[in-house]
Amino acid sequence: MSGEIKANFKPLGGFALMDTEIPEALVEQLNNYIDYDVIKEDVSMSDRLVGQLNRTENSKQLQMDMTIGTGKIFKTFLDGLGTAYVQNQMGDAGGRADTVDLWSNDAYEGDWQPLHMHGSQTPAGLSGFAYLQVPDSIAAGPPGYQVDLNNASGQVDGYTQLVWGNTNVQDLLQLKPQGQAYIKPEVGKMLLFPCWLYHQVGPFFGEGMRRSIAFNLNIHNSPEYLARFKVNVIGV
Repeated sequence: MSGEIKANFKPLGGFALMDTEIPEALVEQLNNYIDYDVIKEDVSMSDRLVGQLNRTENSKQLQMDMTIGTGKIFKTFLDGLGTAYVQNQMGDAGGRADTVDLWSNDAYEGDWQPLHMHGSQTPAGLSGFAYLQVPDSIAAGPPGYQVDLNNASGQVDGYTQLVWGNTNVQDLLQLKPQGQAYIKPEVGKMLLFPCWLYHQVGPFFGEGMRRSIAFNLNIHNSPEYLARFKVNVIGV
């Protein structure tokens, strides 16, 4: 994998959302890996996840092996972006991120994900997802910041909603900070954020598969950074 990866940091409610694009070649490689290797292994993650992906026999959440092949390549990709997040947003020049969970989500008509957050094995952690396949019914929708839910529009069917507060449109008019955002799934789009950020995915309706991959990263801060908080760490 070669080429420059551009990552944008978008400020949201006191934290940053890393927004980047996965190279087209890597998207294709990941799709092939899931179709021919991950599906074959069929190691379900449903016992650890809240996703209600059960409407068809092909609705699945499967573990992806990060020790060999495409999974290992993508882990290296994620570790680099996660480390950039830690160093840029936490100001920890010696900090690093380590991907510890990676899984695929194959959703079909009626599948959905309840409001939830992820976790980490370290005090601070990162989570995120990327879109690998998007049905036509979702691709035809408006940008996430232009949705109109009146008249049963269905404009956010299959969209991801990020939630970090409980403000509404009226609150925004009163100068209260934004507390949520809709993200339109687009092939190759990838987001990375603190693991405590709540998010959910509504069901979509129509033909096709909505495929994403999700991941969790531990954050290993440097002793120098932790010393600012009077934290003593042995063996870092």
